[in-house]
Amino acid sequence: MVRDETLSLSKTHFEIRVGPEGAVVIDHHSTNGVTIVRAGERIDARPGEPMPLSAGDALEMGDRIATFLGTEGQLGGRGERDAIGERGAG
Repeated sequence: MVRDETLSLSKTHFEIRVGPEGAVVIDHHSTNGVTIVRAGERIDARPGEPMPLSAGDALEMGDRIATFLGTEGQLGGRGERDAIGERGAG
């Protein structure tokens, strides 16, 4: 869950799915979109299309930024609650 005190996110803004091929983010046709920042490159998520995630990717949505830390296997069993760290964009 990503907290949004400023109401810049949609109720179903995006989702992250983890499967055998790794993790993906899917923008649910949100107003503000989702941008993946990977190694300084900004990648706009295409609404409705799974976009691959890598450990360390920053996800910008609304005025929030969350860092994808990795899948459970990459986290050494810490679990999905530890897979995303969030912060405000400003």
